[in-house]
Amino acid sequence: STERGVLNPVAMAGYSMGALAGGVSSGALCSLSFLGGWPLCYYVYGIFGIVLCIFYQILLYETPQSHPRIKDAELTYILQNQEMDLTGKRPPTPWKKIFTSVPFHAMTFATFATFWAGSHFLSIHPIFLATILHFPIEENGIISAVPFLFDTLLICIGSWVSKWLNRYNYVGVDKVRKGCNFLYCLGYSLCVLGIYYVGCDKTSSTIMGFLAMSFFGFSYNGVLTVPNDMSPTYAGTIMGISNSIGSIATFIFPVIVGIMTNEEQTFEQWNKIFMICIGLVMSSGIVFWVFGSAEVQPWNYPATDESSNKGSKDQEKMKELEEAEHQCVAVIHL
Repeated sequence: STERGVLNPVAMAGYSMGALAGGVSSGALCSLSFLGGWPLCYYVYGIFGIVLCIFYQILLYETPQSHPRIKDAELTYILQNQEMDLTGKRPPTPWKKIFTSVPFHAMTFATFATFWAGSHFLSIHPIFLATILHFPIEENGIISAVPFLFDTLLICIGSWVSKWLNRYNYVGVDKVRKGCNFLYCLGYSLCVLGIYYVGCDKTSSTIMGFLAMSFFGFSYNGVLTVPNDMSPTYAGTIMGISNSIGSIATFIFPVIVGIMTNEEQTFEQWNKIFMICIGLVMSSGIVFWVFGSAEVQPWNYPATDESSNKGSKDQEKMKELEEAEHQCVAVIHL
């Protein structure tokens, strides 16, 4: 579990590193005259996606056993620490128990709010920098991208701190996840509130944006890692569902911003957008703290249900035999 707590956030840090590289390179590419400037972004990122897909096909394997270049020590370590046999038949997904699980819904709501906050700095904040603070496109690209550098650093630092707390039993996994998630929600909200109050002060607004995105890094050690904690067996399914619902925020948010600022591109309208972000993110932090859980859920163990049912049936049968025995003894006495 401690390995998952480190590897999962570090792997997802690629999202922030990609945003950092994309933000800086997009501003530079758009300023060029070659092929019209801005179309270069589509060509470069499209080619990069194809190359990445080729590497995935070459380097990715279904199981550790099927990897031709894995070392024996690494294979043994993985097999000894995995919680289920990946080569056998996967157990059926307990859909009913998942969709009636309160911690699952709390985690999904928090994931939605986290995707909303991520979309804020990935696609919405650059619009604010351009239309309200009037940053040129090259500076806009850099200012929009640099916060993701701090975000990546906080992801890595938070991962190792979480592992240290778990390893020495200072704090349990559940408290670590809830603490990191609430820290991100509170820090992000206070910094966005700072953007609200500093107004058109470019320097102060930029600093607040950097800090807000830095706090966002704690979410990777918070709610975004919880699917691996609450159900290692069905982590892929749970993460797929929660991330799909969270992705809805990435296209709802820009639509809302477009509606609110289409007729009136003013700081007052943007303040309303900031307050929506603060309300959604803080409410998700409270909901996850109260109703969420990073503990392994009972429905993670499908065999446990079968064995418990079998055990209860055996107990009922033993009880019936004991009652029959008592009845026989009573008849003999009579």
